[in-house]
Amino acid sequence: MSTFRFGQHVIKASAVFLQTELSFALVNRKPVVPGRILQLSL
Repeated sequence: MSTFRFGQHVIKASAVFLQTELSFALVNRKPVVPGRILQLSL
């Protein structure tokens, strides 16, 4: 998979650092807390 969808946003696969069958994780570009990541369910 070369892209992921998060609502109306398209996420490039190069931004994803972890992927499972049911989720993927990427670095939050505008975190409330420094170093926070996002893990999203597919």
